[in-house]
Amino acid sequence: MPAREIAAATWSRSRSLLVAAVIVAAVFAAYWNSRHVPLLLDDERAIAKNESIRHLWALGEVLSPPKDSGPSGRPVLNLSYAFNYAIGGELVEGYHLVNTLIHALAGLALFGVARRTLQSPRLRARFTPATGGWLAAAIALLWVVHPLHTESVTYLSQRAESLMGLFYLLTLYCFLRAAEPPRPSLGWLLISLACCWLGTATKEVMVTAPVAVLLLDAIFVAGTVTAAWRARRWFYAGLAASWLLLAWLMLSLGRHSIGFEHGVSLRDCILTESRAVVHYAGLTLWPHPLVFDYGAQFVHDPLAVLPAALVLVALLGGTGLLLRRAPAAGFLGLCFFLLLAPTSSVVPVVLQPIAESRLYLPLAAIIAGLVLGAYHVIGLSTKWLVLVVALASITETVLRNEDYRDALTLWSDAVAKKPDNPRAHDHLGNALARAGRLDDAVRHYRLALQLAPDDGRLHYNLAKALHDQGHTNEAIREYETSLRLEPNYADAQINLATTLAEAGQNDQAAAWLQHAVQLHPADAAAHYNLGLIQVRVGQLDASAREFQRALDLDPTLLDARDALGTALFRLGRTSEAIRSYEEVLRAKPDAAVTHHNLGNALLALDRLPEAKAHFEHALQIQPDYAPALTGLGVVELQLGEIARAADTFARALRLDPADAEVHFRLGNIFAMNGRLADALPHWQETVRLRPNDAEAHNNLALALAQNGQIPQAIQHFQAALRLRPDYERARNNLAELHARQNTPPREK
Repeated sequence: MPAREIAAATWSRSRSLLVAAVIVAAVFAAYWNSRHVPLLLDDERAIAKNESIRHLWALGEVLSPPKDSGPSGRPVLNLSYAFNYAIGGELVEGYHLVNTLIHALAGLALFGVARRTLQSPRLRARFTPATGGWLAAAIALLWVVHPLHTESVTYLSQRAESLMGLFYLLTLYCFLRAAEPPRPSLGWLLISLACCWLGTATKEVMVTAPVAVLLLDAIFVAGTVTAAWRARRWFYAGLAASWLLLAWLMLSLGRHSIGFEHGVSLRDCILTESRAVVHYAGLTLWPHPLVFDYGAQFVHDPLAVLPAALVLVALLGGTGLLLRRAPAAGFLGLCFFLLLAPTSSVVPVVLQPIAESRLYLPLAAIIAGLVLGAYHVIGLSTKWLVLVVALASITETVLRNEDYRDALTLWSDAVAKKPDNPRAHDHLGNALARAGRLDDAVRHYRLALQLAPDDGRLHYNLAKALHDQGHTNEAIREYETSLRLEPNYADAQINLATTLAEAGQNDQAAAWLQHAVQLHPADAAAHYNLGLIQVRVGQLDASAREFQRALDLDPTLLDARDALGTALFRLGRTSEAIRSYEEVLRAKPDAAVTHHNLGNALLALDRLPEAKAHFEHALQIQPDYAPALTGLGVVELQLGEIARAADTFARALRLDPADAEVHFRLGNIFAMNGRLADALPHWQETVRLRPNDAEAHNNLALALAQNGQIPQAIQHFQAALRLRPDYERARNNLAELHARQNTPPREK
């Protein structure tokens, strides 16, 4: 075996394993502190609220994610989430581990692509196997640890970018393996085709892969595009056929954020992306500052982007010149622009015209050019430079991951770096609101509205925070503004209605919810909230129908099932109510409120031991749940456990001194023990809190009479009879009192 072939074989069997180990170790060193980063932004739709990933082996559902879900139109991405869910549910550590592994594998694939390209027919005379091997290792190492990748690796929703990048690199790698002498390998070509199709089903940027493979073939293997096509036309036809798959998948998207129909002009798109591409190129050299969200802001002034446009023209011109004079170097520049073309060309990506995750693959072309350029200038000393830059990059990546540790930190960082981004202020406001810092949240919502006053969703978020602060009237005005800007915004309609109901404006609340139901008949939340308003105004039959409709649309809406049980209970359909509560508890056994509600229903049927068990279960879950203490006390009283009931009622009063039922029951217990003086203040409080309670008036009157307060006693007996004219016991008590006073009762 010639010495050259021996050297190549030695590299591939030993040094490749060492390089692979170094690359994987570097990736985990850089991203180990990202493993606990919580779900952020789009992760909720992609993972937490994505029902299609709940059953891995229901492949039809997994490969057809619902419209408007995070992975809509990306079945392979959704399959990867389903795999994670099957292993560990929503535990974020598993998702981050897979993201890190995908990135490490992509680094290994890049190493393979770079090494085999440097040993291709065009370049093998310039690079020995050993030199090509360590240069490829340097390219892959610097690429995997570059801080720009944090968004693609640490942010779980951007698995779309890294997983697509892995398939893209494997498509190139398998082609290079297939093209190696002595003869082409059909097996490697078929694997390359498969990787291309899998990448297409992962993210749309894969659309450029067939062109990239053809250029790689033409420049480094076949020599010309014509020769490449003639040698492997069936292969390129198979790659191009993936565009048909992409077109079909695009039809399944619930909404499109790409295209001129969103009101962005061609001129503004070109101006914005001219600046973006130059900005990207600068971040590859100096990755600071890194920004999670640049906002949906387009450039309108040509003079503002003139310097960037001149740089871009120079970069494009230089790439064209290199393609003519040094095609291998020109290929790297061409790849940079080719890979950015789907998202940074003339078609606007409305929601995110600039995003650092788009540099995932283009960065490889820049790093390859820098490493090869450094080797051309300083030779073997490049190794030491690479080592220093790699260590610095790992450190910077670790530090950048700290910005992702929670939503509050991430959005605070985004606002600090892009204070003119209304979306960053909005999401920071959301994080502050979740943290209970409502004043700060309102301040950032108002800052967002200064930047984007016509954004209905910003007004909606401000309204929610104002409502939570107790500023009901101002919240109503903001909800109304939100709906004036976005008339079909279902969440704003529902929240406005519930806020109006809290303000006592039940008719207006019901009208808004009826409108919401008409506009969004498949919105379970609208039906549920309409049912709540109907309960409030006493329309129990109608509310039960709305709760059932909500459950027909969304059987997992447990609040609606619990509310249905309550409506049925108040309608006297106690057995049906019990079944509804039991269904809730089967799905959520730790629902303290439902245990309490079920206890009340069982109490109404005199199933006292069962009722007691549910009240006690509610208190095990939530020890300070006063209504459950009240229910437990009532059961204990009916079971004859008087002393225990008194203690339970006393505990309930400490938690809720305004519970009229507890005051009434505790007064009764004192009276049963002959302690009318102790009963008196509890019945007085009952009447104050519940003035329409005839029985409380009667009991209070008895205590007052016993205490010698005859006129007051007579007034309360009369109040009891006004409330319940057929209340014989109160009538008899009043007659007896008058008889004792030798005063005939007055007719009422």
